[in-house]
This record gives sequence, C-alpha cells and structure tokens, in this order.
Amino acid sequence: AARRAVGLASDPSTRGWATLVLVDALAEQDLGDDALGELGGLYHHEDPEIALSAALRQAQVLGRQEAWAEALKSLSEADASTLGPAWDASVVEQRSSCLLALGQPEAAREEWRSLMARWPNEEEAKLPAYLALSELARGAGDRMAARALARQVLTESSDAGYRARAEEILARLGG
Repeated sequence: AARRAVGLASDPSTRGWATLVLVDALAEQDLGDDALGELGGLYHHEDPEIALSAALRQAQVLGRQEAWAEALKSLSEADASTLGPAWDASVVEQRSSCLLALGQPEAAREEWRSLMARWPNEEEAKLPAYLALSELARGAGDRMAARALARQVLTESSDAGYRARAEEILARLGG
C-alpha cells in the first residue's frame, strides 16, 4: 500500500512523505537495506523537513542494524536549527542514541547541553533535554542530579507527556 501511495503521489512533497512511510514500513519488516535504498532521493529534497526526516530515518535504520558509527556519520550534516526546536531535539535525540551505543555518554550529554544553549527559552528543546540528561545522570549513578533534572520538568511543564516521563524517572529513582 505504501509503495502504491508513492507511485500515486502527484507532487514532490507528497511523494517524499509517502516514501518516508514506505521506509518506515520496510524497516518494521526488518528490510533495512531496502529501506535505505528508498531514501536515496530524499536527502536533498526541496522540502527541508523531508530531507531531515530522511537523514533521521537513515540513522534509525542503521541503528537497528547496530551500525552506530555509520548512523552517527549520517547525521553529521543534519542541521535542524532553521526548522525549530522540536526538529533540533529530534536530531539530538538520534545523535545521542548513537553516541551512547558507541560508549560516549559525555558526548551525548554535550549534545543535549548544546541543544539547550541553542534554544534556552523553548520547552520543545529544554524539556526533552532535561529528561535525557536526567536519564544520563541516573545511568552514571548520580541520583541527585537525575532527580533534580526530572523535577525541573515537573516545575516547568504542564504537558502531560513530559510530566509522565519525569514522574516515571522519579519513580525508578525512588522518589
């Protein structure tokens, strides 16, 4: 069905988004090489959101194949700063995952800190960063920092999703 939608798409943007759906379907079926093959034409798409989504999908598929260094490299030129804090946070989340898989937690922390520095007043950047940094602190055994960061989310956000994630972290930390 997804392949058919790509063929029926009448304009480049619709075709690009349909191709991304096809890539997701292929990846879910563990057809990573096929998924990567479908992404080829999207990396330089005229729609910057489609181009960035292609880079993110490539990194995700490579991550599923445990090709972490290659996944990280595929994001080396991904710049979401012009698309806004939510897109930037998505790129940082993917980079951070790769760095953690490569055994580089400090570099992952720096990715999140840099995100907050780029978007100091934007919840879409700060809140995911607080949560990620809390998880990283917990993983490093710094329960006090992990609690403080999770509580920061509860203090600054009324968003139910962010709050639930912060409460989950606090519950795992014992309060």
